[in-house]
Order: sequence, then C-alpha cells, then structure tokens
Amino acid sequence: MDIFYGVDGTGPDDNNTYATDFSSSHVRTLWKNWHTPAAGYIRGPSLAGTETADRMWKGLSWVKEQWEQAQKNANPAKPNRIFLSGYSRGGAAVIALAYHLDKADIPVHAMLLFDAVDRSPLLFTDTIPKNVAACYHALRDPKAGSRESFGNCGRKHAASVAYTEKHFYCTHGGVGGCPWKENGKSGKIEEMDNSTKAAAIVLMGQPAANIHDFTNVTVAQDQQGSQASWTWMSQNLTVARASREAEGIAPFGIYGKTRE
Repeated sequence: MDIFYGVDGTGPDDNNTYATDFSSSHVRTLWKNWHTPAAGYIRGPSLAGTETADRMWKGLSWVKEQWEQAQKNANPAKPNRIFLSGYSRGGAAVIALAYHLDKADIPVHAMLLFDAVDRSPLLFTDTIPKNVAACYHALRDPKAGSRESFGNCGRKHAASVAYTEKHFYCTHGGVGGCPWKENGKSGKIEEMDNSTKAAAIVLMGQPAANIHDFTNVTVAQDQQGSQASWTWMSQNLTVARASREAEGIAPFGIYGKTRE
C-alpha cells in the first residue's frame, strides 16, 4: 500500500477562503489524484503559523495508524511505502513528522517538498532525517525576489538520504501551485497587501518594507514557473513510484473518483 499525507501552505484563517485559494495547490493536487485509498491531506496553518505543530501531530497519528493497518497485511513482494508532501510551513510540518516516524522505526519512501519554510516554534524541521529514502525539494529562485525574509528549511539531510533540489523562477506561491493573478503598478508581482505592508513598515521601516514588497516576477513568469515546478515534481514522483508501475498503476492513477 502506498500511503500519502500532505500538509499545504500558509494561508487565510477562513477555511472557505483557504479552500478557494489553494484549490489547485500542488500538494492538494497530489492528494486529489493519489492512486490508493490511503491518502490524507490537511490545510496549512494560518498566517501566524501557530498551528504548524498541530498539523504535524495530526499527521503523525494518521500516518502511523495507516502504516500499522497496512503492515498487518504486508506483502514482502510489494512493501508498504509512505510518501509525504508539504508546501511552505506545511513542508516544515512533514519534515518534523518524518523525524518522529524515524523515532518509531517507520521508513519514509519519498518526501516531496515545495519551498519548505519554518516560521514557527516547531522543532526538528531543519534536516531531512535518515529514515527518508529520497527527498525532492522545489525552491523559489532567489533572483525572483520573492519572500526574501523567509529562508528555507529542509535543505540539509542525513547522509543516507537521496536529496535533490531545483530552483524555479517564480514566487513562493508559484512554487506551491498558487501563482499570483495580477501584477502590481510596477508591472511585476507585489506580494504585500496594505495591511501586511503597514505592519512591515512598523517592524523594519519604510525602505526595507519597500524592498520586500516588490518581486522581479511577472504574472506570466509566475504561472510558467509554477507549471515547471509541478512538472519536475511529477517526474520525480513517477521515478519514486517506479517499482509499482509494473502493477499497471499510471503515474497519476486515481483511486475511485477524484477527491474534492
């Protein structure tokens, strides 16, 4: 059994607004099209990020339950496998989740990260642990000038992890499958709304806030980069699932109807 659990990116507090904004996110798309019934997904934390640990603990409980159930009917010829995916703070959540699975001697077959960032008090998010066989990490290109204060987590890894990363010329949102829809007055994407910018001015002053407001990316470039991020990760997932392809499962075979 291939088990999937995904934690999406940081977004609005309101669940209905969040569902609309993240309806086509890469993590959500992976979940919607997962090829077995063992597929879990949870929205990402709010802008404050205080729910990141909650997303991790809920995921840990769910994944362990799925794993233990699958192991009862384990087939040595078709071993059970865990796939984790996360975007933004959701990436930090699944890295920490993998750490706790490692403590329980539970392996992770593959981790699919979209611009993972850790802007919360959650521990064990910096390094991909040794129980992860392969990790693929899509990152925003620094030249894009997007979310420059964020940094990234999950770029360090245990020696045994097959780690691959690639940068994409798009915004943080674009990497995760949520590209921007409008350019600002500058002709490029401007990531701060008025309320966010007002807070930034208080914290860092007008000049620094202005720097963090503007990106170097147009809407067209963001959409292209977002699609490239998805294509690259899809190809890596196909490779990670290669031993199952002989069973007649297409790269994105659907279990029953598409999840909503």
